[in-house]
Amino acid sequence: LDDLRKAYIVKDVQQYILHRLDQEEALRQHLTKETAEMLNQLHIKSSGCFLYLERVLDGVVENFIMLREIRDIPGTLNGLYLWLCQRLFVRKQFAKV
Repeated sequence: LDDLRKAYIVKDVQQYILHRLDQEEALRQHLTKETAEMLNQLHIKSSGCFLYLERVLDGVVENFIMLREIRDIPGTLNGLYLWLCQRLFVRKQFAKV
């Protein structure tokens, strides 16, 4: 998506994450020394895609995603949606066609 080598994109992504942390107590509650590194991974995996950031951080706030799981989430928006669907819809619930 966006080029994370450009300083203004890095700054925008960092500011968005920091703004969410500043404004949302529910998000700050998940923050520890160990999980702080996960936010750096999230920053990189997002590739500057704010929808990706929003979906993951909203999932953390809703206790659907744990910050430590960020390392397991694919680094694309399509991959994120597939990962979320696989969590929502357990394969055993569906018959094979």
